[in-house]
Parts: sequence; C-alpha cells; structure tokens
Amino acid sequence: MRSGAIAAWLVTAFLAAMPLSAAERILSFDSVIEVQANSEIRVRETIRVEAEGDNIKRGIFREFPTRYDRANGERVVVGFTVLSVERDGAPEPYHTKAIANGVRVYIGDKDRLLDRGQHSYVIIYRSDRQLGSFPDHDELYWNVTGNGWQFPIESVSAEVRLPAPVDPMVVSAEGYTGYQGDTGKDLTAQLSDQGARYASTRVLQSGEGLTIVASWPKGLIAAPTATMRLQYLLRDDWLAFLAGTGLLALFGYYLYAWRRVGRDPPARVVVPIYKPPANYSPAAMRLLRQMSYDDECCAAAVLSLAVKGRLKITEEKTGLLGFGRQFTLHKNEPLPTNPALSADEAALFDALLGTRESLVLEQKNHMVLRLANVAHQKSLDQQYKGQAFKDNSGWHLAGLVIAVVFGVIAILIGRYNGFNIAWLFTQPGGWLTLAMLLASFIAIGVFGKLLKAPTLAGRDALDQIDGFRQYLSVAEGAELKLIDAPPLTSQLFESYLPAALALGVEQRWAERFASVFDQQPANTSPSWYSGQSWRSFNQSSFTSSFGSSFSSAISAASSPPGSSSGSRSSGGGGSSGGGGGGGGGGGW
Repeated sequence: MRSGAIAAWLVTAFLAAMPLSAAERILSFDSVIEVQANSEIRVRETIRVEAEGDNIKRGIFREFPTRYDRANGERVVVGFTVLSVERDGAPEPYHTKAIANGVRVYIGDKDRLLDRGQHSYVIIYRSDRQLGSFPDHDELYWNVTGNGWQFPIESVSAEVRLPAPVDPMVVSAEGYTGYQGDTGKDLTAQLSDQGARYASTRVLQSGEGLTIVASWPKGLIAAPTATMRLQYLLRDDWLAFLAGTGLLALFGYYLYAWRRVGRDPPARVVVPIYKPPANYSPAAMRLLRQMSYDDECCAAAVLSLAVKGRLKITEEKTGLLGFGRQFTLHKNEPLPTNPALSADEAALFDALLGTRESLVLEQKNHMVLRLANVAHQKSLDQQYKGQAFKDNSGWHLAGLVIAVVFGVIAILIGRYNGFNIAWLFTQPGGWLTLAMLLASFIAIGVFGKLLKAPTLAGRDALDQIDGFRQYLSVAEGAELKLIDAPPLTSQLFESYLPAALALGVEQRWAERFASVFDQQPANTSPSWYSGQSWRSFNQSSFTSSFGSSFSSAISAASSPPGSSSGSRSSGGGGSSGGGGGGGGGGGW
C-alpha cells in the first residue's frame, strides 16, 4: 500500500513536470559586445533555445530597435547590419523586415520546419551610435536581451570588450534586471583589463530583460569622423535630405524647361498708342497679358457688352444700412448702330442673357454665372491659346510629377523608417524640411507663370497692348504731351472703360476725366447704367465695385543610444530596458 502511494506520487510528479520540461524557452542568452576604436560595436549573440513546434516552428526571430526619440524630440537613427547567422554551427538562412521602430530578423527557412529539441543560434551584427560621450568618460548603456521576448530566459551573460587594455580601477560596470523601467539588481558584474562581464542570477520571465552599463576613461574611442557625422545627419534627417534633393531636381527641371520653352520673344520699346490692337477685345487683352483667365476677364467683357448697348446694368443698395450693392443685367434688343461684338463677348452674352431678359448677380444664380464664365473662357482659349501664347502646361505638369514622385518616395521611406510628424515642427531638420517644401510649392507656382510665353504674333500684340495701356494710364494733364491724342470726351471714356478695367488702370483712366464730368449735369449717366455711383466715376468706384461684385458672385458659386544611463553622470537613473540595443524576439 505504501509502495503504491509512492508510485502514484512519482507518476503525478512526473506528469506535472512534463509540460515544464517541454515548454519552449531560452536556455541561455550569451552576448559579447566588442567596442571598436571607431566608436562602432560588433555584437555576437548566442541564443540556445528549446523548440517544441508551438511558437518555434521554423526558427526564431530577433527584433532590434534602430529609431529613438530623445526627450527633446530629437530623432536618432542607429545603424544595424547583420553580418552572419548560424544554427547549430552551420549557416542559417534569414531575412529581415521593417517594424515600427526598427528591424526584425527572421532566422530559418519559411519552407522548412525545425526539428524539436535544443538549438543554438549565433547572430553577429554591427551597430553604430551606441556609445555615449561625456566630458570625463565614454559609456555603453546597452539592453542585452531586450524586454520583448515571448519566452523566459533561464540565464543571461554579457561581456563588454574594449578596444585596448585598461586599468580595471578606472572602469565602471553595473546593470539592471526586470521589466521595462525596473531597477532590479539580479546580476553580477566583474571587471578586467579588457572590460567587464555580467551574468544574471535568476530566470528572467517573458518581458523581462538585462540591461548593462559600462564606462571607461576617454581616449580609447575615437570621435566619429566628419564623414560618419554626415551619414548620421542624413540618416536622422532623411526627410530634409530628400526634400532638398527634390527641390534641386524640381528647380533644375523647371530651369531647363524655361530655357527651352518659357523665354519670351524680345519686346519692342513701348510707346503710347491710342487704340487697342485689332481683333483684341478687353477680355482678350487681359488674357494675353496674364496668359491665364480670371474673373476680371469676365467682368471686363460684361462691361464691354453694356457699353456696346447689348445690356444695361442697374445698381441697387442692399443691406440694413444700404452699404451693400446688387447689380442686375438687363438685355437690350440689338440695334443696327450697336458696335459689333467680339466672338468671346457673343459667347458670354448668349450664356448670360440668351434665354432670359435679366440676371441678378447674386449667389442663387451662381450656376448661370459659372457656366457663362466657362463659355467665355472656352471662346477666348480657342482664339488665342496656342496662337497668341502658349501656356506650356505639359512642361509644368512634368514638374508636378517630379514633386509627386519625391512625395511618394518620402511616404514609402517614412513607412519603412517610421515618421513622427512632430519632428517637422520641433527640430531644426524639420524646420529646414518645411522651408524646402514651401520653396518647392513657390517654385511650382512661379514657374507655372514663367513657363507661359507669347508667340511672335502674341509678342507683337502685347507690345501694342502695353502701348495702349500706357496711354490709358497717363496722369491727368500729362495727355498734353501726347501727340495727336484724341480729345477727352465722355464717349471716349465709356468706349475705353472696359479695356481700362481689363488692364487694371480704370482708376487712372477715370481720374483723367474729372474735369469732363464736372461740366456735366448732376443727373447725367450713360444709357447703359442706372444707379447711384455714376457721380463717383472719377474715383473709379463704380468700375471697382462692379468688378469685385461680379467676381464675388462667381466665387460664391461659383531613451536613445548615447544618452546617459545616469550611473556616473547624474548619480543613478538607469533601468532595465534603457539604453541602446534591446528589442526582443520570439518564434515563427
């Protein structure tokens, strides 16, 4: 009976022990960190595991952080290069994958399952920017295991090897164990003339790790060279570098494009002329000068239709205090004496009043105004775009494609390297990046105008338009210096008022006629206008108000590596999970 009870107890104990003995775990984690004289480190990790096919099916993976953000928001990107991987003494296939803040190294063959039992993996890699440089010492603050392992680790050892022998009395060594942020001391540390050795004194559970600190006098490690610092800068501020490269590429392309197609034919000396060039309506003159269409083109055309007798403009005060203005267009029946309409004016008239007797320039009619605007622009483009000027939009679009390509590259690299948008606003590299992005947008806008160029025929018309504009903008009294200039009459004023509005000199044109209007009765107004603003024509308020009101109607519609562990710099402050290295791992 007694022997049966003992046997049952032994069986129970054996069965209870089986899951523990068969559980996947890390039997030992041994790391050798060789500090190089050039400030890089070379790490050899020997990881012995028990694999049972649960999580460790094909092999293990090791995660290594490469991106850190300092407390001040500064970004640090360290180097990480796998040199070799072995399993059980033979080379083992591996592949890497970018993760949120670093790299994951998958060890094993995805098409081959691992035999159950114990396996020993050796990973050798190189990293840089892991050493802290302080006024009186250099330091390695290193997370040996990382705190992200899926399995418990039965034992950990680490050895720091310095590039040259040193007196152990001037070397400092300590460490921390536990979960992220813990300051446990379950380890031993021994000094030697080659560096320091560390060993854990208990099993580390999943999520726990060992972090070590080793410091030594200055002089053993050379400061990074200028080339290395440049590499670090480009690595940290890759977006600034990419933005700068993109800006240079964009500017270089646009400069080439401008030299090819954007240079204007030489202009002649501008002299005042008293008539606009033939076949150019007020809107067409504005279109050619700008080589683009805007609402003022439409406003000038509407005013030209009114002056030519095809419509009448009425103005009414609106609003509680009467400060607002509302314009209404009324269709007139054509008369044989009416001046002929240009093609663009005819298209605009048909769109505005072709099927209606009147149209109020207000928001509820925005669709009518928008369609009229489109019809007017289409008519002008058909007549002058390509014949009088070339907008070279294809060349400009190619620059936009360049900008988009660099933007896509930035997004792809950002997804691979990780990107914190706060960096743009908190760090000098981010400010520089924003400045270059702004410069790129400015370049796109500026060259969008510079690439437009008149043809030879357009250049000739522009010279005439500039001469006519010079005549319209002559100051009051200075017209006496003009030879054979037509006399100033109200008819002349009205005739050229649409052109003055189109060319942006309506105020100067109106001011020249102040004496003419002063001689007229107070209730005098042209047949094409009815409202309260006519007497203020010499201030050009009517034309300005009309243009802005029409435009408004359209618009209404229409802790990182190299940081201190605190062990010598500030009297303590390190913890498990701090410093460089770290990461973790698991099975796959």
